[in-house]
Amino acid sequence: MKKKIIIILILILLVVTMTIVFFIFNEEKDQKVSKKEAELENFKLLIYQNNEIVKKEIYLTKESNELKKIEKVLESFINELSSPLDKTKILGIYRDKKNKIYLDLSSNFSISMDAKEEFYLLKSLYLTLKNNFIWISDVKILISSSEKETLAGHILIDSLKESVEEN
Repeated sequence: MKKKIIIILILILLVVTMTIVFFIFNEEKDQKVSKKEAELENFKLLIYQNNEIVKKEIYLTKESNELKKIEKVLESFINELSSPLDKTKILGIYRDKKNKIYLDLSSNFSISMDAKEEFYLLKSLYLTLKNNFIWISDVKILISSSEKETLAGHILIDSLKESVEEN
């Protein structure tokens, strides 16, 4: 009889110990997931595909520097574009006192396209930046560190706000 009681007590102790270990392990796992979630920031990309602007959500590592955030969002935006636009390099991103953003992009961004494609490329770029960074007053594009009037001869790129918000 004493043997049965001892065996039952050992089994109960074993089950309680395993339960405690299980809950501790799961709590640590949940904390790790929460820490990872806390390190990510949600952004929305607006990409022109198949004659419509498609919204995509992305998660990027949090940054304190606003220009670094813009750079990461812009890299993700470019990666979603078709070839050869997806080969575009970011040469620089600048911000003036009036919160106008200057994007210095490689010549891959200035390719031959029709007016509709050019308009929607610029509109999706502008909307992506404006929706994620509401403090931006305007966006200007430079191609290979030079001022150009247009990407493909149709839409002015000196002020994307004027070029795409009015249409």
